[in-house]
Amino acid sequence: MPLRSNRTRLVTFRISAEEHHSLTNACATEGARSVSDYARSAVLARMMIHRASNFSLGDDLATLGTRLEEIDQALQELSQTIARVMGKRSGKELSSETRRAQTELKQEAYK
Repeated sequence: MPLRSNRTRLVTFRISAEEHHSLTNACATEGARSVSDYARSAVLARMMIHRASNFSLGDDLATLGTRLEEIDQALQELSQTIARVMGKRSGKELSSETRRAQTELKQEAYK
């Protein structure tokens, strides 16, 4: 945001005497031009952090989805390997055991 932009909107809020004292001390410590300048900078900085966290969350969810697909594929491969090692069984028995094992492994992965 440019240093001197055409500011046409007003935001007003009330604070206690103690909060005002803390705010003016923070302004002096940070070297702000005024309480208004300090408050504006703090609010806009907080908004930028919030926007960045929303983008980060979306990226994290996409990564999580990809990882879950990889885990699912690995579980399917593991299930096939277990079936080969254990030998042939009836289709129903093997299928229910495999599903149960996959469900348990997925539940563990989500914890």
